[in-house]
Amino acid sequence: IPSQASWVDPFREIDGRWGMYAGVHWDYKRRSQVRYYYYNNRADENILGRGGQYAWQTIFHNLSWQYRINRNLRFIAHYMGGNTSMGVYKVNVDFNAWYAMLSYKQGKHRFSGRYEQFRTGDKDLYPQDDNRSDGIGITASWRYDWQDWLQVGLEYSFTDRFQANRAQWGW
Repeated sequence: IPSQASWVDPFREIDGRWGMYAGVHWDYKRRSQVRYYYYNNRADENILGRGGQYAWQTIFHNLSWQYRINRNLRFIAHYMGGNTSMGVYKVNVDFNAWYAMLSYKQGKHRFSGRYEQFRTGDKDLYPQDDNRSDGIGITASWRYDWQDWLQVGLEYSFTDRFQANRAQWGW
């Protein structure tokens, strides 16, 4: 990408514009909670700052739900989807991810299982930088409350994913 540095500094302020987010929470009888957030950093992705860094414009929606099935068992789900872009059609990526989890607590023990999916879609005009990806994740965990201030636990995590630019670069 012409003028772009070969490295990325995603937290550097480039354009001096203020971003914003807004959210709402809804709690029904202390049994079901829903949270929604809208985030827009309002960046001007066409601005190239010192050192060859473009501003990244990022906009996404974030929705979560937690439901207490009974005293010991809860269901949690989360979705996030949006877009991030940099430069005039230099990088333009849609993204989304979601997960669903069951968590069971008995005494000092907590057992949880989680399934997730994630995906990015490449919308820019640079086929030599393919940003498509997708995958799934499965996690099983156990935690034990040893003391009020100390937990121990075990976790197993499996991920299967495809990332186009890794294949494109022979990785």
